[in-house]
Amino acid sequence: MNRVLISLVVGLAVFFAGLGTGVYLKGNAVAASELKAGQAQQAESVRKVDAATVAAIANANAAQKQAVIYRTITKEIIKYAENHASGPAWVDPEWVRIHNAAAAPDLAASGDASDSSGSATATEAIGIVASNYELCNQYAEQVRGWQGWCRSQGLCR
Repeated sequence: MNRVLISLVVGLAVFFAGLGTGVYLKGNAVAASELKAGQAQQAESVRKVDAATVAAIANANAAQKQAVIYRTITKEIIKYAENHASGPAWVDPEWVRIHNAAAAPDLAASGDASDSSGSATATEAIGIVASNYELCNQYAEQVRGWQGWCRSQGLCR
């Protein structure tokens, strides 16, 4: 009877040792699976950062080229206005008031947008308008850059 009992105890010990080894190996497999998932997630994050960096560099280069173009255009417009005027051509004061109101609608609504002189030369007006277009396009390019970044991060469509 002792032999049967000893065989049973040994058999149970081997069984539980095998079970423990299986649980240990299963735990390692789960840990390895989690590690691979973490590495894949990290690789995706690196890919997103790389894509965002490439997009940012492309946007910066485009913005730099556009700034050069606008500076050139502004110079050409001012040169044209100066060469085609026989003396300073004054812009209608009402035009100046409307332009200022369009540029700063909050000030126009409060009545603070009035220009003290109420006049400007055509060259000044053209220069200001060209500068405003340049700023508008810079802001639009900045928005496009943020939209590209948002898409590269998978945060928006």
